[in-house]
Amino acid sequence: MSNLFEKYTLNNNIEIKNRLVITPITVGQSTQDGSINDEEREYLNQRATGIGLYVFGATEVSQEAIDLPCRPRALSEKDLPSLTERANILKSQGAKALVQIDHRGIFWKY
Repeated sequence: MSNLFEKYTLNNNIEIKNRLVITPITVGQSTQDGSINDEEREYLNQRATGIGLYVFGATEVSQEAIDLPCRPRALSEKDLPSLTERANILKSQGAKALVQIDHRGIFWKY
């Protein structure tokens, strides 16, 4: 427990400020097109306080595999501003940011 609040270096030499990690959670707070909104901004600011590493949950990487709305997307360059803003919010709190990519397979539409 004494190491919990000490800096830690990951295998790729990235240093995080402590060992507190927010694991991937799918919260569904993005807009219908996956972009960030005020509710998500507030959520990220609150959740990242004091955290060393934050992993965004279920970020969509294929248009054909989207099964739930309101999740972050990394489909094209148009998604970069929202992804960048999310990362910057976390960085402003001192946390490092990772993205959990999500592809659930292609859903057949009958």
